Amino acid sequence: MAQRRRTRMALQELSDHQLKDIGISRADAFREAAKPFWK
Repeated sequence: MAQRRRTRMALQELSDHQLKDIGISRADAFREAAKPFWK
């Protein structure tokens, strides 16, 4: 669960270019980071 939280929070730190490279929008990254760690 801690690893899931860390990776979700790391999405917020990526640049727009990095997010585009992995096929995730800025809005998607924030939506994912806002999820509870247990989901």
